[in-house]
Amino acid sequence: MAVTISAAVGSKPAPNQVTDVNKIIGLLNAIPDSQGGAHGSLDFFIPGMGGSISDVTDAIIFFQNFNFGTADGRVDPGGRTLQHLNAKTNSGTKPPLPKKPGKQKPAGVSISGSVGKQPAANQANDLFKVVKLLRSVPTNQGGPTTEMGELEAAIVLHNSLGPLIDAITRFQNFNFGKADGRVDPGGKTLTLLNQKTNGGTKPPAIPTPGGKTAKQAKTIVQAVGASPAMNLPNDQHVIMNLLHSVPESEGGTKQPVGPIMPGMGDNGLIAAIAHFQTKQFGKSDGRVDPGGITLARLNEKSRG
Repeated sequence: MAVTISAAVGSKPAPNQVTDVNKIIGLLNAIPDSQGGAHGSLDFFIPGMGGSISDVTDAIIFFQNFNFGTADGRVDPGGRTLQHLNAKTNSGTKPPLPKKPGKQKPAGVSISGSVGKQPAANQANDLFKVVKLLRSVPTNQGGPTTEMGELEAAIVLHNSLGPLIDAITRFQNFNFGKADGRVDPGGKTLTLLNQKTNGGTKPPAIPTPGGKTAKQAKTIVQAVGASPAMNLPNDQHVIMNLLHSVPESEGGTKQPVGPIMPGMGDNGLIAAIAHFQTKQFGKSDGRVDPGGITLARLNEKSRG
């Protein structure tokens, strides 16, 4: 019988009831790190005595990013993360793996509150943690440009978050195709910042000028492809161009797909999207969503 939990575990506002937390720890510890698991590295949670909700949340994020390509750091009752954890542990019957010699708990910089656009708390310690992460991301991976100036000086001397918000927005647009200008605890922006900086251990990168020297991610306003996608003409045009600029070996198309059909997903376009998704993820729904994993991967694999 599959393992069940009574309430969510992980990032806030999850209740993190002790019994539920330890069930998730048991599942994560039974999954090897080569499959996104914690590989026996998590201590069981005893409030005030042992274990850490932060470590569990980081392990959940690692598992979700590894298996789904996106993460919210939370395991919900009956949700796909719990289903996947059960599948990889034969419904929780696999015992915890022995901790690897030198195996470290999932690493990464954490923040206590949101940073960036309101209603972010923008606590001082969190601000400078995010600045340090951004500073370690090369410009050609979405990091700051020389035009963004001194982020630290703007905060300290001018009490201005504008340049930092611009840097966050650039990073998000470059990597996700959309932005809200905010970094949240356990969110996908913080997760990707940690991934690109090896948990915040990389030294600062030298920013380069912005403009056309850095490849910008293509964005769409509404979903494209299979119903219920809106299929706005401009959005279809963006996806068609991306598919055409992805190598065939990566799931792209040699010939342009189309034609553009406002409000409708042309069968050729839907088939091309599905082919790309199957090649990249092993499954497909024939739709590209704004800020979704398919759009992110199309931008990543595109040559243009």
